[in-house]
Amino acid sequence: MRNQREVRYLATPANVLLGMPRALRGDNPVQRAPKLPIGTDAKATPRAPASKPRLLVIVMGETVRAQNWGLNGGRNTTPELAQAPVINFPDMHSCGTSTEVSLPCLFSPWGRHDYDEKKIRAHQSLLHVLNRAGIAPLWRDNQSGCKGVCEGLDFQSLSDATTPGLCADGRCMDEILLQDLATQVRAKPALSAGIPPLHPDLRYP
Repeated sequence: MRNQREVRYLATPANVLLGMPRALRGDNPVQRAPKLPIGTDAKATPRAPASKPRLLVIVMGETVRAQNWGLNGGRNTTPELAQAPVINFPDMHSCGTSTEVSLPCLFSPWGRHDYDEKKIRAHQSLLHVLNRAGIAPLWRDNQSGCKGVCEGLDFQSLSDATTPGLCADGRCMDEILLQDLATQVRAKPALSAGIPPLHPDLRYP
């Protein structure tokens, strides 16, 4: 029901209870205030002459219980990952199991311990700080969107792509997130020193 919200309106009496506030409020659109800026003094460190552009790719995955994660000693459901030279952080805590909660929290300056949903949603995210400093973010999505984290920034939804071999029956494999990524990075000078977050559809290992 997180992504197919229309389902909640099909069950009685829940549909009546959920629809009552909207019926009383009317259909007038809610005016949202512009998000408040954060990190307005952020600046990018200049690159050394003749050095390669800096590029950071962030992959936003699903939450998993630490004791069940293979790299923490749980059942090894990711054997290929275990063979890769990765850095595992065993003592990580998510803001929540819902994408609607965890994504805005991850990219906010307050995080889990000082979590305040209203404050987080009222302010810009880390991506806006980077963009203001001249480091261009590009959010590529194969799931349910960036939940406001990339509002006003470059966003590409690839979940409805039709690429043969990667997409079928209205869904795409997560490899679609890599398609043409290198080309886009080379074509946009600002992206060559940027951060493309990738939001895959993969649920569980």
